[in-house]
Amino acid sequence: MGIYGKKSTSIDAGENIFWTTMADLLLGLAIIFMTLFVLAMTGFTQETIKLQQNQMKAAEELVDNLKQANIDAEVDKLTGNVKISDLQLFEVNSFTLSPKGKEYLNKFIPIFGYNLQKRRFSKRDYKHSYTGAHGFTVFCGAQNQR
Repeated sequence: MGIYGKKSTSIDAGENIFWTTMADLLLGLAIIFMTLFVLAMTGFTQETIKLQQNQMKAAEELVDNLKQANIDAEVDKLTGNVKISDLQLFEVNSFTLSPKGKEYLNKFIPIFGYNLQKRRFSKRDYKHSYTGAHGFTVFCGAQNQR
């Protein structure tokens, strides 16, 4: 006899095993579908993985080519962004390129352009990539001079 006066039988435990097993299977199935849904929503597809791998290979090739030419520039291997120090391109308080900056760009641009031309992208790849140049200089000593 049990605590409350009811007899416990082994038959009751045998009948409930079906629902326990079914609940475990459905829970596992739900987790699989939730994982697939999250992957689909984040755009985690073979195409995006392949694009990222191609971009990383191109960035690594660019780093190697820049090192061979003794050009000092930082390349983000994940995005492919190239960062050049403004001190190499401009004089202080000037917005025009310095002679050293012109020499630097004359060495850098052919290598950068060659790496862009070397990579043959399909039409789908072009919608995910672009090439642009951004730069700025800082004006120091904003004093009124008359």
